[in-house]
Amino acid sequence: MVLLFEDNPNTPSSRLFKSCLFGDNIYFSNGNHNLAAVAANLANEGNSVIVFVDVSVNSIKTKMVYNALAKRFKDDEHILVLPIICIEYYILRMLCNHGFLDFVQFQTKEMQSLLQNFVVDITGEPIDKSLEKQYKHILSEIGNKKHCYINRMANNGMRGRFYMCDCPCTESHCTDYKKASIGYKAESLYSTLPVFFVDEAYRKRFKELGLNSDIHSTDLKDTYNSLVKLYTKLQGFYGDGNSPLFRFNYNFRQL
Repeated sequence: MVLLFEDNPNTPSSRLFKSCLFGDNIYFSNGNHNLAAVAANLANEGNSVIVFVDVSVNSIKTKMVYNALAKRFKDDEHILVLPIICIEYYILRMLCNHGFLDFVQFQTKEMQSLLQNFVVDITGEPIDKSLEKQYKHILSEIGNKKHCYINRMANNGMRGRFYMCDCPCTESHCTDYKKASIGYKAESLYSTLPVFFVDEAYRKRFKELGLNSDIHSTDLKDTYNSLVKLYTKLQGFYGDGNSPLFRFNYNFRQL
């Protein structure tokens, strides 16, 4: 099984994904317009492919992309198309769930509210018409305090460093970070995804890193239905009245 994202392969979060034990099986298409071709090529090489598509319920363009891909691969037993909000959402979930962010570190009520409402509970009114831009905004605001969390590359300085080296790093301002290896951060992000592959070697690695190793396989249909529930909730808060046309390729071969 391989995972395919629409993100740029050179962004810091993409490089962090590639650092996980499953990293050789994670691919990036560098734009949603490339997803179909890359997914088809991977399937032609004999892979079962999970395609993650960024879908914001208040963005008709992203819904159109998702629906087109879901329709194209509806009867393909080797390709499964799943909607996610954006990679920034899962980065923020990882940062909060694994203790990299403490809400009290952010003195402004706006920042605390954004973290609580949009990362923990997904409630409240968005400050941007696009949920994807909402999460990019939250991560950018965090980056104003901790530059290494910014999910963009820089020729020099701290931007993106969190995703590419152990914590704390050699920079003096990093002394207040929790101690965490690049492996710990990579597996923490990987295991935050709605679908991820786990075998005995992975459980051993999780245990060695101090992560939850008591992980069991789930039916992909159950995962899909959970995503439908999430998007139904999102639609109620932020939607434009036209729900995404969720399609599940029931012929997808279970692994």
